[in-house]
Amino acid sequence: MLDLTLQGADVLTPAGLDVRAEIGVAEGRITANPQGRRVDLSGYMVLSGIIDPHGDGFERHLAPRRGAMKQMTEGVVAAEAELAANGITTAVLAQFYSWEGGLRSPDYAAQVFSAIQNVRSSLVTDLVPQLRFETHMLGDYEGLPDKITQWGVTYIVFNDHLDHDRLAAGKKPARLTGQALKAGRNPDKHFEMLLQMHRRSHEVPAALELLCKELLARGLRVGSHDDKTAEGRAIWRARGAQISEFPETLEAAEGGAGRRRPDHSGGPQCGAGWLSQGQCLGAGSDCHGAV
Repeated sequence: MLDLTLQGADVLTPAGLDVRAEIGVAEGRITANPQGRRVDLSGYMVLSGIIDPHGDGFERHLAPRRGAMKQMTEGVVAAEAELAANGITTAVLAQFYSWEGGLRSPDYAAQVFSAIQNVRSSLVTDLVPQLRFETHMLGDYEGLPDKITQWGVTYIVFNDHLDHDRLAAGKKPARLTGQALKAGRNPDKHFEMLLQMHRRSHEVPAALELLCKELLARGLRVGSHDDKTAEGRAIWRARGAQISEFPETLEAAEGGAGRRRPDHSGGPQCGAGWLSQGQCLGAGSDCHGAV
């Protein structure tokens, strides 16, 4: 690594903006004393690296396309280059493990996590793989902890994308045909699969209790997603899910009186001013390529 002294830039520190400051860099760390070659950065700003707590934008680099590269590791490298170019030094890459199939299927998730695992140690940006698991995939619970360990995943967030209102009425969810075909399923069979998962909803809470307990024992960071109510957030908190991603209401964001705020939110919540109100601790890029 190069040893450098950065001179003339305005440097943002925990104490505020240090105008025309001088900082040393040695062995990849900031030092109090000048180091090595001097670099004039007059007119620039030196900021801390950005931490992106949730991003989906990497998908377009990895998704297979006709005539395009098929080596997923190369896609991870391309995604990391984009993150680094935008000042992001730590990025959570959120990958689905879902009944929705296609780029959200369990098989595709395994490919993504393997690709990240193969190249992450050679990249500059710290890539943190996150598993987004659909709660009603009860048949996958038993083997999931071992898969997570094998993939090197340390962060899991739980989703539930079933349209329970329509399924309870025996109606097909919106976009069912297109979704089924994307997953390689017959639309009627896909609908029956959704109905079966919905019918087993009463089994999900107990299964989640055991799964969360096992994942926490393995040292995973656990979160919930799309929380709608303070009561629902409290249930997840009791399971050990201390992170709330993208709460859908201010009530859920507040998490109940005296409770910890969610760790981060997305664009719609930021637009509603939740960050400035102190309801969220940070914002993720979500589906955008970079923040």
